Amino acid sequence: MGQIELLSAHLNDNIFASIAGANDEKEIQATIYNIAVWLKSLGIPQWSKVLEGEDSHNVPGAIARGEVIVFRSEQTGEVAAACILQQQPSDFDYGLWGKNDPHHDTSVYLHRLVVNRKFSSLGLGPRILAWIEDGVRFEGKDRIRLDCIAWNIKLNEFYVRSGYEFLGETNGANKYQKMLK
Repeated sequence: MGQIELLSAHLNDNIFASIAGANDEKEIQATIYNIAVWLKSLGIPQWSKVLEGEDSHNVPGAIARGEVIVFRSEQTGEVAAACILQQQPSDFDYGLWGKNDPHHDTSVYLHRLVVNRKFSSLGLGPRILAWIEDGVRFEGKDRIRLDCIAWNIKLNEFYVRSGYEFLGETNGANKYQKMLK
């Protein structure tokens, strides 16, 4: 598996990207937790297992493998956003996409895209998705894959607007894919 190569460290004039290290873990985990709390406050139980302490995407392991990107404010140093970009499918991905999917070797799996609520007015979600296509390189990979809960209409519409192709539903999760340029 090749390393993630950052082609551009800047998401915008104030937000920069880097590959997360162990010293970033606590802040990234807190951002994920805070998003789960916020979703619950809206009546959206999408990440309720995070509130119970479950880490289905093994954030510490992903950080150790160099698969987590952290986006920080240049002014304050705070975590503005983060995401996991797995170059190998996890057991979760095999369950969703199928063990024998022919595109596992050429796919990057996007998980846990989170935007700190303090930075939510900056439109970072769409910018991060665009940055993943142009600001980072994955050797031997030709597509980004992601999933989201099927019943979250707003989130599903967001991915379609961002150019992701709907590839069906498995176990209550909608699957999306976008080919890299």
